[in-house]
Amino acid sequence: MRDRDVLLDPTLVAELIANEAEKYSNRKDYMSPFAKSAHDHFYDFKGGKPDDVTVVVSQIQLSDEAKNKSK
Repeated sequence: MRDRDVLLDPTLVAELIANEAEKYSNRKDYMSPFAKSAHDHFYDFKGGKPDDVTVVVSQIQLSDEAKNKSK
């Protein structure tokens, strides 16, 4: 994916990110953003929240006109 300027399948990219996030959300030893916030508020919590995974993938492309202006 990194060798291209265009995502061929943004849905696949979102699914890959969501799957990875889900793996971390189920780990009890992971200091997730939720766990860090809980710790900051004096709660002893480690791990993620499996019900809290949302992924949005977007792609912004310059128009041909904008590409020519940036050269």
